[in-house]
Amino acid sequence: MKATSFLLPVLPAFLLLLVHPVKAQTSLAEMDAAYDAAIARIEKPQVDLLAKYQEGLRALQERKRAAGDLEAVLALTREIETAAQETKREFESQTDLKRLREIYETNRARLREDASKEHARVRDDYRSRLLAATERLTREGKIDEAVQLKARAEKLAAGTSDGEVVWEWKSRASVEPVGNCEMESAPKGFIVTSPGGGSSWMKSRREFRPPFRLSLRAATDSTNIRLYYRSHLAILNWEVSPTELRIHHPGTGASTGIRGKGAITPHEMHDIEVDVLETKVVVRVDGEVRGELVTTNAGLEGPVGIGPAFGSIVTVESMKVIRLE
Repeated sequence: MKATSFLLPVLPAFLLLLVHPVKAQTSLAEMDAAYDAAIARIEKPQVDLLAKYQEGLRALQERKRAAGDLEAVLALTREIETAAQETKREFESQTDLKRLREIYETNRARLREDASKEHARVRDDYRSRLLAATERLTREGKIDEAVQLKARAEKLAAGTSDGEVVWEWKSRASVEPVGNCEMESAPKGFIVTSPGGGSSWMKSRREFRPPFRLSLRAATDSTNIRLYYRSHLAILNWEVSPTELRIHHPGTGASTGIRGKGAITPHEMHDIEVDVLETKVVVRVDGEVRGELVTTNAGLEGPVGIGPAFGSIVTVESMKVIRLE
């Protein structure tokens, strides 16, 4: 069946996937890099599956377009844009599309189950290496470093994230402008503007590698709170369509729109979180998941930032980067 054949190459690819043991490392940074690479290998089949699903959607959309089926073309357009979102779908009138989605979800569930087992194995191996390094550092008299590694190993055992704040916007020395962006101190935090319109931003003077969380509390007077990692990352209250959330691929800058998920109330502080993980970007506002985009972020490195656009004024009460495991 043409509608389902696009998924067939994905399953053997996962069955052949072998996660190699993390090599013994002499530094925490090297152990972290090896662990991150192992997790990225585990998640790759799910990333590939989504790409194949979207490829199948586009092929089906082209057939429906050639047949003059406008309703199907529009339904497929929406599904291509929101394929990664796990929301309830109503495809009763689109049997081909419904079948494609069912096949995708069945295979995704199988891959997730297998990945969960591999995650546990790699995590346990990483924890063992952390504990071995803790013992070595203790013998060498490097007690502060040993305590740090032991705490990380304990959090892995408990299944919690590291939660370490690795950067925080504390003063003007924490950031630098990109473009014509300007900032001034506010009673709580900073006011960021872009004289002359256009898009510009304040970026961190440090660079970060996934997985991490960009956590901030901010407000806009009108439109456009734009978040950045390397380049564009996400846009809330987009000036073209304020209700549409824009999420950008950190590696390529390519954007995806999610309808009905981008609006925030002007002149009101909002708690915003963007998780930049190995295989996806997740955006939350005031505790609500607004959207996610499956991406390939392993190996990326760059600054984070925030900015206004086209006349908006953004007030930043707090902003920090939290390391995730």
